[in-house]
Amino acid sequence: MKVVCYCRLSKDDNKSRYSSIKAQMELAKEYADSQGWDILKYYIDDNVSGYISNDERPQFSQMLQDIDDGKVDIILAKDLSRIGRKGSRTLTFIDELKERNVNLILTKDTFGEFNLLEGDDDLLGLSTWFNERYVKEVSKKVKIGMHKQLEKGILLQGTKFGYLKTAKKGELIVDESVRDTVTTIFNLYEQGLGMRKICHKLNFEYDFLTPSQVIERDLIKKGKSYKKPVKKLWDIYMIKRILKDEIYIGTVITHKTERKDIHKQGKKIKRENQYIFENHHEAIISKEQFERVQEIMKKRIKNSSMYTKKKRDYIFGGFLRCGECDGSVTGVTRVRSQKENYIPKKLYECVAYRKYGKSRCVCHNIREDIILANLKKFLILLRENYIEEINNLKLEEYKSNKKKNLEELKLNLKNLKVEYTVLVSQKIKELSSSIEEKRGFIENTYKSLEEEKYKEIEKAKKELKELQNEDIEIKQEKLKQTIDYFNQIIEKDVPDKAILNMLIDKIYIYHDKSVQFELKVDIEKLI
Repeated sequence: MKVVCYCRLSKDDNKSRYSSIKAQMELAKEYADSQGWDILKYYIDDNVSGYISNDERPQFSQMLQDIDDGKVDIILAKDLSRIGRKGSRTLTFIDELKERNVNLILTKDTFGEFNLLEGDDDLLGLSTWFNERYVKEVSKKVKIGMHKQLEKGILLQGTKFGYLKTAKKGELIVDESVRDTVTTIFNLYEQGLGMRKICHKLNFEYDFLTPSQVIERDLIKKGKSYKKPVKKLWDIYMIKRILKDEIYIGTVITHKTERKDIHKQGKKIKRENQYIFENHHEAIISKEQFERVQEIMKKRIKNSSMYTKKKRDYIFGGFLRCGECDGSVTGVTRVRSQKENYIPKKLYECVAYRKYGKSRCVCHNIREDIILANLKKFLILLRENYIEEINNLKLEEYKSNKKKNLEELKLNLKNLKVEYTVLVSQKIKELSSSIEEKRGFIENTYKSLEEEKYKEIEKAKKELKELQNEDIEIKQEKLKQTIDYFNQIIEKDVPDKAILNMLIDKIYIYHDKSVQFELKVDIEKLI
């Protein structure tokens, strides 16, 4: 009898009401002992919600796989809520157990001991409903409690950069170690520096810690560790968040997002429905300076030379890489006029430079129309090579060469097989005539020789199969199809993205505006 146990505990559960993992294991063992069973395996999902899908629970998912593999006859669990809190999903799982003749025994369920294969499923629907309602009620109570705190201006998330929480609930005080960082960022922006230049200054001219470095430092002081990645360089998104955050003028804004259902993503709340608390704590920046900075931001967005990140279609989106740092490249649009018939210029720029400035890469971008013009020139030259190859493919000569090559490959494969057979025979001969102490050495020596010879045989088989399947007419068709694709890109103002996906692997852009194309189609593989 293959008996296993499933245990689960999560943050959804009332810890005083539901047994710990250890207690669940002990209950299962006690029951198994009373039946004279041994528990072969414990599947434990600790701090995992019972409301999420089965696939999202690592150990439950592994148990499902083991059930499919026939490794489980009986599952022991404390109660049905350990199996899951989503009613329909739990009932489906139980039906699947019945079909596989796998028993589920719940030792301490809401309505008493439960044994699936003995027909104890009369109250299953009620039990699953009860478990699902429990999670929803807990969620509702938590939500009400959270709203009460939000209405009082109490921040529920971690501390904000520049501030520390005190022992008094909801109170914030200035973190003096980073006050200068915040004031410097606002001052530099008001003096006319852009976010990228501010990043460069902070990374090279100042010794200011980034927000994640500050969190890590404070946790280390408390004897804790910071498990998230620590960013050691300032980027424009950090600067932007700080410049736009009203926390620095003493204002707390809560209830910015709301979730309608448990385990669902939050939706943004309109400002008029948010909870705004002015003069909540000491300000680092004056309201007047904050408003001036916001006004500068608006003007820069409207500025005719500003790069915009509006939702636009970029021909080469997803194909480009930076040739200088091998990083990602993003599409940006440069607007130089507000005239109605003006067409903005689309460009591509290195993401590392855009985020971090010269600390990560050099300043460079390239217009989309220039990349397209270079691609067309490149394909025209390549097209000529393909046409030449088609003209050089002579059918009779090809057939003669193919026959000759096939004979050579077959002979080579035959010889390799003979060599392998001789090698094995020699090994057997030496093993039979050697003393016990030397046999291990002989085995190891011949093992490597056999593996090497086997690889040669497999390689020869592959070459032979490829040549046998090779067809000159198919090659010609492939070349002609590829040329047709080239023509469609060359002749169109806006090439078909599907064709680009078939032909192009990567495009590298460089500081000197040069472009390097890497195609998926390799002429050597086509001919």
